[in-house]
Amino acid sequence: MRPTTLAVLALFILATGCNRLSDSRTIDLKPGEVHESTEIPEQARPLKLDIKIEATGPVTGCLYAASKDQEVSKALFQKKQPADALGYATDQTAFTLSGTLPANEVGRLWIKNVGTGDATVKVKIVGY
Repeated sequence: MRPTTLAVLALFILATGCNRLSDSRTIDLKPGEVHESTEIPEQARPLKLDIKIEATGPVTGCLYAASKDQEVSKALFQKKQPADALGYATDQTAFTLSGTLPANEVGRLWIKNVGTGDATVKVKIVGY
């Protein structure tokens, strides 16, 4: 193979292997409603995540590993920041949750409408 071909092939492999996860969705939440059904699939190696959230009303968001489900859920329902959270933000309309999901762990995204009106929440998940 020629050096130019090898360089192009190497760039292609790097470019396609860098973004391992990309997802966007819109969630409608009533006041006080909790969304817990977004799961991030387990990966063979640690996965760095950036989850961008934009809402029409104030929401609280938490990113955590599913193996910490009981501890995190207990803290969230007590309106406390979970010690085991990979990312956490409260009472905001726009924020980014960033964290690293350990290898072979399923991640969970928890979002609660803490406002007095309905909220439409746009979620963009990027893992690399």
